[in-house]
Amino acid sequence: MHAIVLGILTLGLGACSLYQSDSRKFLEKQAIEFAGSAAQANLVDCPEGQLEESWQLKEETPKAGLYTHDLSTFELRVVPMEQSPLQQFSCVYRFASDEELTEKTQAAVELTVFYLGLSPGGFAFHPISHLK
Repeated sequence: MHAIVLGILTLGLGACSLYQSDSRKFLEKQAIEFAGSAAQANLVDCPEGQLEESWQLKEETPKAGLYTHDLSTFELRVVPMEQSPLQQFSCVYRFASDEELTEKTQAAVELTVFYLGLSPGGFAFHPISHLK
């Protein structure tokens, strides 16, 4: 009897996690925007062009390459993995400490990937677009 109740509960909870209501989609979108705003205060610039030799690869994630600057300990340059070969888009972030850099790295990656979609040659529409 307990196994049947446990099975029904497991099925019910599993179905709830698969269902994506409009509210759930809205909350997920807000979470991405919140993560971006966490790193936005640290954003310095999003230049296009090749990386200079002073930037050294620190780590690669599935979404981006993370580079640190030789002369600036708490600067991070995020280069998205999925971009056209002709486009060399990246964003530079400056942090106050190593702890802040570590805490906000994922938010910086998400924000850079978001900005890649808005950049010329990107594949997304600007969020204030009047297109319907």
